[in-house]
Amino acid sequence: MRTVRIVHTGDLHIDCRFSNLPLEKSKIRRQELKTSFKNALDICGKADIVLIAGDIFDNANFTKDSINFVNGIFEKHPDTTFFISFGNHDCYHSPACEALLRSLPDNAVVFSDKAEYMELDDIKTRVYGMSFSSKYQYESMMNEFEVINDDYINILLLHGDLVADGAQSRYNPISVSQIEKSGFDYVALGHTHDYSGIQLAGDTYYAYCGAPEPHGFDECGDKGVICGEVGKGFCRLAFKNTAIRRYHCVSVDVTAAYSLDDVIAMVRGAVSCADDFYRITLCGTLNEAVSLDTALIEKDIDAFFLTVTDETRRSYNLDELAQGSGLMAFVARNVLGELRDCSDDEVSSVCAASDYLFDMIDSGGKR
Repeated sequence: MRTVRIVHTGDLHIDCRFSNLPLEKSKIRRQELKTSFKNALDICGKADIVLIAGDIFDNANFTKDSINFVNGIFEKHPDTTFFISFGNHDCYHSPACEALLRSLPDNAVVFSDKAEYMELDDIKTRVYGMSFSSKYQYESMMNEFEVINDDYINILLLHGDLVADGAQSRYNPISVSQIEKSGFDYVALGHTHDYSGIQLAGDTYYAYCGAPEPHGFDECGDKGVICGEVGKGFCRLAFKNTAIRRYHCVSVDVTAAYSLDDVIAMVRGAVSCADDFYRITLCGTLNEAVSLDTALIEKDIDAFFLTVTDETRRSYNLDELAQGSGLMAFVARNVLGELRDCSDDEVSSVCAASDYLFDMIDSGGKR
């Protein structure tokens, strides 16, 4: 069976600011976005075509070095044809696109904001594509294409938002039913930063490749590119992990901790890779003898970036509190009364509510 070997990537977001990071680490991450793209092509090996599904650049503040880097990647793979459909971050009329076009090598093709295709006769493959003309694309680009039905492999490259039938989106709404009726052999999508898996609608395969590198805590998990073979009614593609670093959101239950050292040890146990990003949420019921210091925990743990949030509840002895005076004692006596009268199913709710009240009183209403 005749096939074409592809690499499908997108959402590189080169020159992303990473404004939530310290300056030096944001510089490191910006460079790693480029390194990850270069590594992805090496990991996937030789390809006939590389499909870049938009958002190569993150914003208008691109650098000349980044333009030279991207064109340099194209030039280092002269036997591969690169196809680009620009997205909402780097639309066709943006300064970044215009700068790239001025020095684009012969083996790279940028689709304009009109539906276009290019035929590669030597591998009997036709690649269709279209770029965003501006930040928003309310009408579906899928409506602009009509597949030539012959023995060529037909591939569509788009940046867009997969939606339900009839739903709207500012980012090129595309429905599964449109893909099913399209007649393409493979639809390469960008915009969503998570790998979708290789999907099938009718006789058409389609997928989001996701981003080759994560950009924030809303992008946990593996990141990478898609590579493999596509043919007429045939698809053998695989996801390749390319992320240099990963983001992790982890809850750490510190109920069993009797000291700050115990808490630090528990957090350290949750940090499995010192090269990664971690958002640690401390939870559970905290022993009243433990004095938490999130800044100290963050300083003590070895990770590229780590932030700790305290969402613990204090452990309160109702009988002891009820013997005292003041607001805490008043609440404790009322809670004990509620617990005597409530059902077994209501106990946990009453305790949770009382813990919240005690925390509010303890912190002066700042929790």
